[in-house]
Amino acid sequence: MEKKDWAYSIETATKALVALIPIGSIAVSLYNDAISDRKEQRIKETLDTLKSDLEKHKLQINNVFLNKVDFFDISDKIFRRISEERGTTKRVAYKNILLNAIISEKSDYYSLEQQIIVLDQLSEEHLLLLSFFKSPKELDDRYAEKNGNLSVGSLKRYLNALFPQFISPLLEDLLFDLENRRLINEFSKNLMVMQGKVEYHNFVDGLTPRGKKLISYIMSA
Repeated sequence: MEKKDWAYSIETATKALVALIPIGSIAVSLYNDAISDRKEQRIKETLDTLKSDLEKHKLQINNVFLNKVDFFDISDKIFRRISEERGTTKRVAYKNILLNAIISEKSDYYSLEQQIIVLDQLSEEHLLLLSFFKSPKELDDRYAEKNGNLSVGSLKRYLNALFPQFISPLLEDLLFDLENRRLINEFSKNLMVMQGKVEYHNFVDGLTPRGKKLISYIMSA
């Protein structure tokens, strides 16, 4: 794709997204709402980030998808959620669903909608745990840089060390939620079981196929 072509693609995508804000039905509720300024700011920040992302992936922009009604429908669904979402991590996850839709060779509306629905049901704490299961070694390495190698006798002790903010029973509840939604394999049942040595290896391949699919949509491209 020539430079003028991808520049046009980025401009087209951005204008199409911005067009949803001032004249779409979402704008009516935003500007008539007492907290519309915050909602508007969330959308503007997301649009700025999305434009930057599109510039990085300029050669992958799917112009066919941009010209489909699916693009506008998915964008509308996502920006409605972003305007209401207070959590930064979750707003970024919604944005990444749209980004990955724009730069994928084939974007299926119903698959995108399904991932949005799954994300709706998750909290920022759920997303933090999912990011760990995506790459256990990454968080383990960051912990080791500050505290030394982490090697303990149970899954619970290991996760408590990495996530001290998840005071019991929050950790158990979060894991159970993710298991019930079939996003991770079963860990909660064995949390307290004493083992010889628990390290990040115990959590490798912890995501289910459903969990891996969600991660592929909500993580940065």
